Amino acid sequence: MSKCRILVVEDEPIVAEDLKMTLTNLGYDVIAIAYTGELAIEIARSRHPDLILMDIILAGQIDGITAAEQISERQDIPVIYITAYADKTLLQRAKLTFPFGYIIKPFNPNELNVTIEMALYKHALDRKLKESEERFKSVVHNSSDLTILTDAKGIVTFVSPQCEGVLGYPNDKFIGQILPDIIHPDDSSRFWHAWEQVAQHGQELHDFEYRIVDSQGAVRWVSHSAKQATVNGKIVGIQSDIRNIAERKQAEEALVENEERLRTILHSMQTGIIVIDAQTHIILDANQKSLDMIGGTKETVLGSVCHSYICPAELGKCPITDLAQTIDDSERILISTRGKKIPILKSVIPTILRGKKVLIESFIDITDRKRAEDMIVITTRKLALMNDVTYQYIQNKVTALRGYAELSKDTKTEAERLSFIEKEEHILEDIYQLIKNTKEYQEMGLTQLRWIPAEQSIRMAVSLVSPKQGISIEIDLHGLELYADPLIEKIFYKLIDNAEKHGKTLTRITFTCHETTDGIILTCEDDGVGISPERKTRLFDRGVGEKSGFDLFFIRECLALYSMSITETGESNKGARFEITVPKGAYRFMGIRENKPEK
Repeated sequence: MSKCRILVVEDEPIVAEDLKMTLTNLGYDVIAIAYTGELAIEIARSRHPDLILMDIILAGQIDGITAAEQISERQDIPVIYITAYADKTLLQRAKLTFPFGYIIKPFNPNELNVTIEMALYKHALDRKLKESEERFKSVVHNSSDLTILTDAKGIVTFVSPQCEGVLGYPNDKFIGQILPDIIHPDDSSRFWHAWEQVAQHGQELHDFEYRIVDSQGAVRWVSHSAKQATVNGKIVGIQSDIRNIAERKQAEEALVENEERLRTILHSMQTGIIVIDAQTHIILDANQKSLDMIGGTKETVLGSVCHSYICPAELGKCPITDLAQTIDDSERILISTRGKKIPILKSVIPTILRGKKVLIESFIDITDRKRAEDMIVITTRKLALMNDVTYQYIQNKVTALRGYAELSKDTKTEAERLSFIEKEEHILEDIYQLIKNTKEYQEMGLTQLRWIPAEQSIRMAVSLVSPKQGISIEIDLHGLELYADPLIEKIFYKLIDNAEKHGKTLTRITFTCHETTDGIILTCEDDGVGISPERKTRLFDRGVGEKSGFDLFFIRECLALYSMSITETGESNKGARFEITVPKGAYRFMGIRENKPEK
């Protein structure tokens, strides 16, 4: 705490210096000594002391009392008079300047110290009181609220100038009376019950809203706050602050009406819209379309963290609020309550609603568009695959054909010539079958992806193969459907055809499936001779198998177009076992089935 800064006004140098030393020893800071009243006024105005010790009798044109009067006209500085004369006339003049102390010379240090401290304390209290009064006057007169004071009996003792503007009545309507009953009849009992809690039980009333009827008979909405006023622990009355809230009420009613209109519009839109708290990422509101896409209700979705459904991200890594990204027509993923991933096109607008920073997110389901895009990619890859296979295979066959043609020129016997012609015919037949299959598969590539029942496709493939007598086909797929095109039927056809051609001891082909944590595994298993270890290493290489070059290599490539894969896991001499891995989202089960992923 800084020291009290004191100005000493004393025309006797020895007394002045002695006084300065005493004050310094008491812990005060003597900023100056003035020997005249004129100098005291000048120092007070330029250096602003905290207290002045003023000798009444001074050399010069003016005495200490006059100097104190002129200082007090411009500055609020406490003055303590010191004098060697206890003259009544001087005392009366000194009183008119409202001094904070009066000391007769000679005095002792303790007396001086106590007088100074009491003066400083009294001056601090007076200043706080003045500031409080000024603050109260400023608040009351400049506020748009009405202030009413009543005594302990409920008689109105003060009404601020805002009375007519707030209540519609002049001030004299209330002064000297108990609060008149101007409350709207529908709110009267509610108001007086609340008032009783303040008057009799000391409770505070905060922003209590009710209606009054003004002097013109019009209804006004007001907000009322009230509390008991006490002095030294004794209840002296009640202070009320009343505010006219008619405009706010009208705004609230208009806001409610607008919100209802906006809510109706939002819930009729076919675009998902959600409102998110920008700080907590809690979903505050959601329209019906967004709830349908998420697969929940307002009760289950509102209050959840948005990352649980929209644009999954780790805590603290929100693209908008944490990474300062702009989301405007960007592709994201929505995860439904069932765990289904839905591609969406999403926009985010940061804004403020009711004083709170929020994010308004709008999004549409682009599953069909993504499927169309995937279809274009698949078709392009299929055609590229066809072109690649066709080009290389035909190139090899043409090379062989040209070789046989050259050799046939040098034949010496008819038998040799016919042998070459037969080989050339076989090559031409292979080329014809390749072109025929290529055309068939290219047409498949133009077909849109859809849900295809796996069992139905397998049975269609069986009818095309026409299994030999004694071979049974067992299918246990629980209503499995695959998201693919009819080309999947050709894949099943090739698997059955290969098993029949190479199984030798084959009597049974079985199709089953089971779920894993990543999807399902669809198994085609037979009880034939199986596949030798040497052949397994080249099983899916191009050109292995049928002469057309389309078999297992082509099956693997086509399955890859649907994000599926195939492996052979059978044991030699115990049958072949082909496992097709199907990812989540590319399969579903129609009908009742308990899906339990494999551990």
